Amino acid sequence: MPRLYPTLFATLLVIVIGSGLITPTFAQPLPKLIVNPTSITTEVSTTFTITFSVTDIPSGYGLRYVGIVLLWPSSDMELVSGIEGASAPPGWNPTLVDPTTIPPGSESKYFQMSINTGEHVTVDREWLTVTFHCLGPGPSTINIDGGWEVRLLPDGSTSGDPFDAMEVTVNQIASVGGVTTPVNKTEILTPYLALAGLIAAISTVYVIKKRK
Repeated sequence: MPRLYPTLFATLLVIVIGSGLITPTFAQPLPKLIVNPTSITTEVSTTFTITFSVTDIPSGYGLRYVGIVLLWPSSDMELVSGIEGASAPPGWNPTLVDPTTIPPGSESKYFQMSINTGEHVTVDREWLTVTFHCLGPGPSTINIDGGWEVRLLPDGSTSGDPFDAMEVTVNQIASVGGVTTPVNKTEILTPYLALAGLIAAISTVYVIKKRK
């Protein structure tokens, strides 16, 4: 799977530039996007879920925006749950955007959760759960990108930056049909018992004729 095209992040960059954001220079770790799981093995025609959390919000800051972009091969899987899987806090607005430019043979969704009348988030938490349905066998990759925005509390400046790009590897295996039955040892041995009996009978006849 190719990497996400830069145009997929145009909306995010416009938000960052239009808000006058700058790349933060925190002395502590920056917010991280945690994806679980990052490797999945599942059967064709079944579903699987992926959860997204944000951790390591800098001390003294509050998270005010989370953006998550997903890109996957359209022939291998389909998204069956979208924005309803968002778990934004009260007073936040979850929205779903369809990127306008994506690689051929791919599908993409841009999940955005932004503060409205709610509180800034200062703790680690889960933000999104998505469910996919497998369409065909073979390994495939879900590419993940996005971004975040924080504010210096209580009413200070805002800062934002993209998340590190990530991948989820999905191995779709074809389901195997059929019915399993217990082994009947007698049925297996019957041909060999019959053969042994036939050999014994022939040997007996041969011995009798030889004695005569």
